[in-house]
Amino acid sequence: FLFCKTINMSMCMKTRAETMTLALHTVRAAAGSNTFLIGCGCPIGSAIGYVDGMRISADTGPSWHPSFPLPWWDNGTLPSLRAMIRNSITRSNLSHVWWHNDPDCILLGHSTNLTEMEVKSAASVVAMTGGMLLLSDDLMKLSQERLE
Repeated sequence: FLFCKTINMSMCMKTRAETMTLALHTVRAAAGSNTFLIGCGCPIGSAIGYVDGMRISADTGPSWHPSFPLPWWDNGTLPSLRAMIRNSITRSNLSHVWWHNDPDCILLGHSTNLTEMEVKSAASVVAMTGGMLLLSDDLMKLSQERLE
């Protein structure tokens, strides 16, 4: 994660956007061109040309809707499978153009509140949009139904 905060903007020589660009340039230069960098929590526009992969969705979650009350100011970005699918679809056109899309991991385990159809929906969206496939579950512990 990259986070730039200044206490007193009048003392800074650079704007926040310039600071972000400098930070991304520095990280990319230090990592080298053979390192795959993923921007997670990074402003999308700032990362163009600096990262190889980008988190393009809200965090996924173990349920279709957020499992705690949604505050009025949140606009649906709390962790949930629904938010991950929505953002993955709407930002799918960015994949393989600016970077490889990272839709967040797919949760397959039975420790979630997800139905079989919801799990299949998430896997289908990731497959159809060409994003990176990240799993957080131990595949050896999954039931045969979840593996199909």
